[in-house]
Amino acid sequence: ASVIGFADLVNFTSVVRRLTERDLARMVQRFEDLCTDVVTAHGGRVVKTVGDEVLFQTFEVAPAAAIASTKASVLSSTRASSRSISPCRAWCRALPRR
Repeated sequence: ASVIGFADLVNFTSVVRRLTERDLARMVQRFEDLCTDVVTAHGGRVVKTVGDEVLFQTFEVAPAAAIASTKASVLSSTRASSRSISPCRAWCRALPRR
């Protein structure tokens, strides 16, 4: 099965309104970097990034679940320590092979 996962920043629209362009760019870059590190550490690949969204793929369910769980954990601890990133949500779904 191919497993597709997704992560995005919670309340991104309201965050955009409060940050300067420079701070917003830094936050999004940090989010993308952290997501990429987590995805590749679990053998997945980042398919696409769009603004505050990261789409990833694995070929097994367990790594995808670990990616979603780890992303939420890593991003929460990063947020708690620096407040440099918005809260994140992540999920994944297995797609049957045809």
